[in-house]
Amino acid sequence: MKILIPIDQSQYSQVALEFIRSRCANFGSNAEVLVVHIHPLSLFDSLIGRGKADETYREEAMELLEPAITKLKEAGIRAKPVFAMGNVPQTINQIAEEENVDLIVMGSQGTSAVQGIIFGSVTNSLLALTYKPMLVLHDKPISFRDSPYIGIATDGSPYAESAVQFIADNMKLFGGVPRVYLINVVERPAPGQAYHPLEREEAQEHKEFMSEIFESAEARLKESGAECVRIRLTGDEPGDVLAEFAEKEDLDLVVIGTRGKGVFRSSVMGSTATRFAAVSDRPQLIVQTDEDKIA
Repeated sequence: MKILIPIDQSQYSQVALEFIRSRCANFGSNAEVLVVHIHPLSLFDSLIGRGKADETYREEAMELLEPAITKLKEAGIRAKPVFAMGNVPQTINQIAEEENVDLIVMGSQGTSAVQGIIFGSVTNSLLALTYKPMLVLHDKPISFRDSPYIGIATDGSPYAESAVQFIADNMKLFGGVPRVYLINVVERPAPGQAYHPLEREEAQEHKEFMSEIFESAEARLKESGAECVRIRLTGDEPGDVLAEFAEKEDLDLVVIGTRGKGVFRSSVMGSTATRFAAVSDRPQLIVQTDEDKIA
């Protein structure tokens, strides 16, 4: 497994670095971590020349990268530093594509629904550019159980199936025998509103459909060594319901599959992923999927 961690001098990137270091025992011998620092280009850099600027900032970057590399290697993890100059999210995405990484781990500022700011400008912009799965960690220490509790939003869509498959394929990242909650949220009827006979029929069909989806997901996850629990919830807003369940059950991670790139920042992720990010500070794994590949 190849993991990319963008770092700077913020506490957020240190949270991401510490998370990966703490999971070292669960990595196979083929795992590799790229620790990436991007220096944004400025007008001053253009004036002094790109070569001179690269030399100057590379030295500064190594002062940040070398301690991170040392920390990972001391934990038994293969790691290498990567320095580049350019637009930060675009350059991170370019490196992720060129290096064919399996996962990007980002530390990010806290939750906020104000002005559409969910994670922070770099994380939001990178989500809009990449199809790579992204694990977003907030600005607090992460303490996964040895056998973590993982919630996966499950609705039968190909995006949710991609999320299930990612967890099944990368179970070693989480360690132990994870308990995976397969969570399906359905809309709650308005207060005092009775189901129409056709709606009751549709609800029964949906329940049968989801039973098949649960069964398929469980087969893949159990084959990889996970325990599975089926959860059916109702509510007005799936993101809020997921957040409440994650808090109640003290989930270590919530996984949401969603479609890929959006034109507008507010449509980068599906509404459930966006809403969950706005109201919860739980670690969130966003598995984006290229719609063209699905088609």
